[in-house]
Amino acid sequence: MLRAVNRLRLGITLLGVGVGVGSLHGCKEKESLIVLTVRAADTSVTGLRTLVVSCGSTTHVFTLPAPVSTATTSVGLYVPSSLTGTQTVVAYATGNQCGAGYKGNTTVDISGAGETANGAILMNPTTTCPPNGGSGGTKGTGGTTGTGGTTGTGGTAVANCTEYDHGSSGACSTCTVGGTGDLAVFGVAFSPTNPQVMVTGSSGDATGTLGSVKIWTVGSNGTLTAQGQPPLTGSGLNVVAFSPDGSALAVGRSGKVDIYQVSNWTLSSTVTVSTGGSVYGVGFSPDATLLIVLSVTGSTASTSVATLAAYPASAPTTPFTATITEGYALGVSPVTVNGVLPVAVTTANGNMEVFTLSAAGLSSPATVTVTSNASYAETATFAPQGDLLASGGDDGALNFWSVPVSASQLPDASPIDINANTFSSEVWSAAFSPNGSSIAVGGGGFTDGGGFGTLTVWNANAPRAQTSGEYDTPSGYDVVSVAYAPSGNLIVAGESNCGCVIACPQ
Repeated sequence: MLRAVNRLRLGITLLGVGVGVGSLHGCKEKESLIVLTVRAADTSVTGLRTLVVSCGSTTHVFTLPAPVSTATTSVGLYVPSSLTGTQTVVAYATGNQCGAGYKGNTTVDISGAGETANGAILMNPTTTCPPNGGSGGTKGTGGTTGTGGTTGTGGTAVANCTEYDHGSSGACSTCTVGGTGDLAVFGVAFSPTNPQVMVTGSSGDATGTLGSVKIWTVGSNGTLTAQGQPPLTGSGLNVVAFSPDGSALAVGRSGKVDIYQVSNWTLSSTVTVSTGGSVYGVGFSPDATLLIVLSVTGSTASTSVATLAAYPASAPTTPFTATITEGYALGVSPVTVNGVLPVAVTTANGNMEVFTLSAAGLSSPATVTVTSNASYAETATFAPQGDLLASGGDDGALNFWSVPVSASQLPDASPIDINANTFSSEVWSAAFSPNGSSIAVGGGGFTDGGGFGTLTVWNANAPRAQTSGEYDTPSGYDVVSVAYAPSGNLIVAGESNCGCVIACPQ
């Protein structure tokens, strides 16, 4: 989640194959032309005639005269004159519902406005969805999370997304890394009681600009409008959590947690973190009597020490505490299980420590392995019913454990592998839908140069098939935070640079 700050990558992601240059769309004066040759890597999937090609914010859907094959064909895409230099082009071949398809990408060099660039894409087999997300199956209809009947997939594609700017620098696509507006949006939260209110929280940028929390009004159609309320500023990562009754907002900062009254957005109290570390995660107990905080000290992952603390929310004095070497991300169950509250902390060495919190304090943790290669475990999130815990990291897999979790408990046999199914090589964030049937996964991989920022939605229950299209961040930034609206009809996510906020109506 946090290592993505100030890391820029060029590129986007989608899937592709070919059609004749005669299908070029939207020619306008001074637009640049990208001419691609495309083909499938094998013949494992047949009958696909829909090709989606994307570069920057431009996407076009082609209907192919013949199915995709290993034979080379050509496709052309006009892009705005402002899109110059090295650009990533993505193409995917898909059927009329989610299923087996092909996907590939390449980079091209657009030397100037109105110029022509050439490239080639070899597409490999993967799961793809049509641009509109597909239609409901013949034996069922799409529900609030977009899952259809047994013979098809319903719902609206996660690809139907709009990007917003958390900062004040303008459109997030204009951001220069290291400059004003270079903000990582590590916090996203919806009010649990007011469907029109949500917040995003960002770290500061390289120029010394403080981090901030921005308050948004959510429209009935999933649009976001910044409220007139000035941003709630402060140093640190600005991770966020609403109290269960929606009356308070906790903001995790450097060495403290500020708590605001939502009615007028005034600061009501501050919890000082005794270790002085940066707050990486914050949450409330289901009854709002405890504030759970993960703070981290140390200059590198190998030297970091995290403190998990549960403060009385009404009188934040002496907390229950536990220490975790290389602690990284926090997950708090929204409900108690067997009379205690499960709390999870992931680590930079690929494990997860699962505690229970009761009136007696924090238990000794149950340790489970998250990543197969001891790489960062980036995220932990509990299902709304409290019966399932999901965690993933830099090996590209999101694993699931039944709750309560015991020491060395193995994850269930049906993980989500975004490394195999999308162009993201790492899991950065995840959030369950309000009814627990789906899970949104934020991907990335710039750390290793092996992936791009993606947002996908999957069945939360085995088998965990992808249930919608894929949103590929236009600038390639990792998707480092994600949340569902309480109604389940909107997903909002934060990117690792430039204050980019993604809103995807469902």
